[in-house]
Amino acid sequence: LLKCFYSRVKDSEGHKVYGKGTTYASQTSFTTAVWYFFKLTRNIKATELSFEIGRLNPDLECILKQQTAAKFSCNTFRIRTDDRDLPRLLYPLIPIGCVLHIFTNPSATPDNIFIDSSCFDLELIRAAPMFLAQAYVGITDEQLPNLQGYWFWMKAPYLSCKGVNELLLASSSGFPTFLF
Repeated sequence: LLKCFYSRVKDSEGHKVYGKGTTYASQTSFTTAVWYFFKLTRNIKATELSFEIGRLNPDLECILKQQTAAKFSCNTFRIRTDDRDLPRLLYPLIPIGCVLHIFTNPSATPDNIFIDSSCFDLELIRAAPMFLAQAYVGITDEQLPNLQGYWFWMKAPYLSCKGVNELLLASSSGFPTFLF
């Protein structure tokens, strides 16, 4: 089930007006809705984009793989899914330097790493000014100093106290905020 909504900032105080939503239940309409999402967001500069899909299906995977030339233009990109493959398919479409939020099932356990270690070698994640992951992530002590942002919130069972302490000691002119 995919719901498509649009919103606009109404005034300088950030009040939003939400337009009508459209719900697609059938596979054909679902595919059309995703194509429309890409077409709509291709030519706009958005403050925030959100991509919420429960599970990846073959049609969606095909569409995402065909979008290699298109990039979103936004300041913040939110991904909400229970499928660990979906974020990796979206990463090439997200601009570097974008705030990145990834949400999933909150009852996940540390042995169920949702964002694996190799993702933290991607420039997209290293350059994110803010990175929030509700899911467990596989970042290691060696990858931690490569993060360039100023605010991070993640569940990181592979990090040691030694790795976090080394990062804090190495930072002489202030350090980022980490919430583990």
